Amino acid sequence: MKKILLAVDFSEGTNSACNYVMELIKYYDAEIYLFHSYFDKILVSESGFPTGIGADSLINKTVVSGIREQAQTDITELQSCILSKTPGTKVHTIIEGGEAEDEIINTAKEVGADLIIIGNSGEASRGIFSGSISKKILCNADVPVLMIPLNFKFQELKNVLYLTEFSERDFEIINRTFTLFNKQKITIHTVHMDRGNRECTEQMDQLKAQITEKEDLLCFNLVESNDIHQDVEKYILENNIDMVVFLSHKRNFLNELFSAKFSKRDLYKTNLPLLAYKA
Repeated sequence: MKKILLAVDFSEGTNSACNYVMELIKYYDAEIYLFHSYFDKILVSESGFPTGIGADSLINKTVVSGIREQAQTDITELQSCILSKTPGTKVHTIIEGGEAEDEIINTAKEVGADLIIIGNSGEASRGIFSGSISKKILCNADVPVLMIPLNFKFQELKNVLYLTEFSERDFEIINRTFTLFNKQKITIHTVHMDRGNRECTEQMDQLKAQITEKEDLLCFNLVESNDIHQDVEKYILENNIDMVVFLSHKRNFLNELFSAKFSKRDLYKTNLPLLAYKA
């Protein structure tokens, strides 16, 4: 992990994400790209303008300029805070006007980021990463996206839970997660919640057979479950899980992964960092 794009919106979730990154770079000599996107189209009601006026004419440039100046002040203060706590770290600041999800994804490509980190304040948050924008980032970013819960306190990453529905991407996701966190000795728990289906046993055996390295850092479990919500929470507690990994989907978000039984809202309730790979 050499480059991290830390996307901030200065909402309550920003501090949690920043604190996590400052702890994470103690393991990795990574550059931080501190990124903020502001909405640069302040429009008045269409009813107040005659037809034929272009959209650019509706932009209140004074308001936009003020928003950008405030964003620059805020991101500079954040940069100074990070540098004061992690001396020697390379921290770049980038501010772009436009749609947040598009700017974050494009900037991650431009700087060659290995990971995007955003603060997630949950479903009730007013930050830009709490709703449809975060969903678009998860489903379209080419690099993994790590969401940090509000008020989450960093702990050494040891146990990672990957809930599988036996996707053809499983082998790739497991290997990419090991590579991403290669400076931390993690164990990946590949788990399928099952009701005793023999076919699932065969699929799990096939997945295990693909992996010939890091066998001592892998756990494969079929868990017989009648209540996936309770059993996932129970597994997390009993195995000291520190992070949940999943594949994101443009349609029926997470439904395919969890067979429509486990939702994004349920994941938020785990209050753990969530690492998403584009499906």
